Amino acid sequence: MEGRALDRQRPPQVLAFMVPLLGAVAAAQIGRDGDAGRAPSLVLGLAAGAAWQLLHRRDLVSRLALPVVAGGLGVAIAVVAGEPIMLGDTRAETTGMLVYAFCVLVGLVLAELRLRRQDRRAGEVSPAGAPATSPGTGSR
Repeated sequence: MEGRALDRQRPPQVLAFMVPLLGAVAAAQIGRDGDAGRAPSLVLGLAAGAAWQLLHRRDLVSRLALPVVAGGLGVAIAVVAGEPIMLGDTRAETTGMLVYAFCVLVGLVLAELRLRRQDRRAGEVSPAGAPATSPGTGSR
């Protein structure tokens, strides 16, 4: 019997976007409190990106389109206004957040590569399990 309640996504999938947000808060707090350098941002970023993709597998282009456009608009507005681009109170915090964001992207890509390799080994790539590619972008 199909119904609205049965068609809903499981909570981990719905809330998977919170993983990188909570990781960013943790990385910023660790960066402020300790003298650990960039290592916590790097590790938390990789773990958050991989967990995000593993909890809710989606095509990376559809997942990253909105954040990239929003970030691009923010940078364009700052450049036009002549304002410095800062993601924190200091240059070190800005660098830490950029390291974290880059590592989230790396974690997403590495997790997707691993999932695709598992799909290939299993011999099945179901349309529901793997994101579809656009025409002309499939592997050759």
